[in-house]
Amino acid sequence: MRLKTLLASLLLLSTANVAYSQLLAFPGAEGVARHVTGGRGGDVYKVTNLNDSGVGSLRHGLQNAPTAGRTIVFDVAGTIHLSSDLSITRDNITIAGQTAPAGGITLAGRQLRVNNTENVIVQFLRVRPGHSDGAGDPDAIWVSGSNGVMLDHITASWGVDETISTTHNSNNVTVQWSTLSQALYEGGHSKGDGHSYGSLINGGAYSYHHNLYAHNKSRNPRAQASGNYLRLDFVNNVMFNPQDRFGYNDSDDPYDINLVGNYAIKGPKSNSNNYLFDSKDADSHYHVAGNFTDIDKDGLLDGAAVDGDGVFRPGGAYTLFPSRLSAAQLPVVATHSASEAYLHVLSRAGAINYRDPVDRQLIRSVMNQLEYSINTEDDIGGLPTLPTGTAPSDSNGDGVPDSFAASLGFAPTTNLAATYTPSGYSYLEEYLHSLTPFAYAPTNTETIAISTADGRGADATVSEAGGGTGDGLGPTLSASWAGASGATNDVTVLKFDLSAIEAGSVTAASLELTAAASAGRSQRFRLYGLEHDAADWDWDEATIDFDSAPGLIDDGNPGTLGIDPAYNASNPTDIPGVLSLGELNAGPFEDGQTVTFDNPNLGVFVNLAAFFEGAAQEGVVTLLLESITSNGAAFYSKEGSAEFAPRLVLEATASPGLPGDFNSDGVVNAADYTVWRDNTSGEYTPADYTVWASNYGRSVSTVTTVPEPCSLMLVATLLVGGVSRRR
Repeated sequence: MRLKTLLASLLLLSTANVAYSQLLAFPGAEGVARHVTGGRGGDVYKVTNLNDSGVGSLRHGLQNAPTAGRTIVFDVAGTIHLSSDLSITRDNITIAGQTAPAGGITLAGRQLRVNNTENVIVQFLRVRPGHSDGAGDPDAIWVSGSNGVMLDHITASWGVDETISTTHNSNNVTVQWSTLSQALYEGGHSKGDGHSYGSLINGGAYSYHHNLYAHNKSRNPRAQASGNYLRLDFVNNVMFNPQDRFGYNDSDDPYDINLVGNYAIKGPKSNSNNYLFDSKDADSHYHVAGNFTDIDKDGLLDGAAVDGDGVFRPGGAYTLFPSRLSAAQLPVVATHSASEAYLHVLSRAGAINYRDPVDRQLIRSVMNQLEYSINTEDDIGGLPTLPTGTAPSDSNGDGVPDSFAASLGFAPTTNLAATYTPSGYSYLEEYLHSLTPFAYAPTNTETIAISTADGRGADATVSEAGGGTGDGLGPTLSASWAGASGATNDVTVLKFDLSAIEAGSVTAASLELTAAASAGRSQRFRLYGLEHDAADWDWDEATIDFDSAPGLIDDGNPGTLGIDPAYNASNPTDIPGVLSLGELNAGPFEDGQTVTFDNPNLGVFVNLAAFFEGAAQEGVVTLLLESITSNGAAFYSKEGSAEFAPRLVLEATASPGLPGDFNSDGVVNAADYTVWRDNTSGEYTPADYTVWASNYGRSVSTVTTVPEPCSLMLVATLLVGGVSRRR
């Protein structure tokens, strides 16, 4: 996305006729802490090393912050190994982890505490204390005795006690778009049983929304009476694979809570408890609406709605509120259905400025419903090594790169941390916002259909019969299986080019196939997504065959499945390089009838492509469709009918241009080469030639969109816009 276009959209988000005093902490901030200001108006401190302490360290920046406030940015990336707890004790602090280059920042060895302070924003950090001598039994993050705290896009894991807890009369705390996972089962120095808990929550008014709780024994969350009367907005969270219970309270723990639009999924380690919440106090008041539970542990996302008394442990004690708690008490956050929340949370939660290998496996474990609980961090190889990268030039140290300042017409000497836009945000804040454009569920989406006939798309049938043959050039695609004793195993392989959409912007997705023949009986199919770093991802439909097809297993027996769908709670199957997207039940159907698959995992999978920007795989996804019944079906290929070729139908944000389309005319062709060749300003580089060459022939016109006024305006903008640089 061009910088000015992105900045304009951010300004539009932030200027919705609100008074400056009601300015959001940042576009996307919600809940009770939505208006905190953090370090706005204060100075800028740069973290220039990964040391535990001393000048240039994160700890030094926190300990010496002025009372007027401070925004902390990072010129380095990597892991900061803490020798003692890192505490935020000064008011008016922003820690902007999204400014770290490349792999971002991980805090390791000790916990992060927000302790007896107020007006704090922490964004885009990983916090993984783990087991360390002298550390005691740390949480990953502990908010204690503090008011006005915003924790946004945090990856918190490997706590010994809890993962993110808010206690001791804290108030007005929002925890949003974060992952709270893998609390350690093996006890610490004083807790031999290993707590492995998610969140302990007591005190005042809190908003916990759009978070992922995964692989914690329990307390997802535990609400508790202590000091101030607790009012909790627990909305659109996803909980997976607790051993004991999802959430609970104890007797003598009264509070008020909204339980709205959450998705609770049992996993391999989960016991027989099937309820969402175990309440033991009749004075605890709940409003429950739109929650889902998936309790069958079948490896598929196929939950069902639970409401009213069905949310709670049978025989529990509680009181139901007929309506959501007052917005004056708990400001209502943008609320999605449970299925939509699942898509958004798995796509966007955590420190997504860089998802490290542990984060990626976490998301994979939820999609494939795999065991990923750990006793200690050593079970999964410890801390991953992060790429370091280089921070952009910032000659005056205001936290804003010179290139960003120049794009806005400012001299590099202008202090943009102290220069404000009409919206009320400083230009430093606008820069911070620009770094993560799809960290929150976008609202400016449109319906976009992408066919296997578009751009780099492809489709093929591969068959294990006859020594592993393939056919990517025929008029139809076959997904059929003749059973364990049969001689047929045909798998459909589909490739889609996502250049028509902004990476990571998908809010809904479905796969549509058009039947090329009638099918008289019902059909069952499994759909899988090929991970971007899987072997043989870059297949070609003219040469593909079964024994070289990505994600398939050529075992020499056509009577067995190419992708092992076996799953059981004690030993779930993990398929290397493949994500399980769900099951499609269809039929009987007629020739020309559309068959649709729309499990939320499909939308998550398409969004995961955003985390491979700059790699050769950028913007391309592969799906595998396999029949699991002794029937099968035939669908049109792009060679058989470009009109009826397999297509992804997405709710997403349209891309403002195509890579390599240097003159923004909607097609990558020789005219763009001329722009590159005749470049005299130094704007284009040899790398841009590679982008042009790899995208030659791609066109916006191959993309079908639902004709709405906003999309027509977008097309007009594309046709008259200036030169578009690659992202």
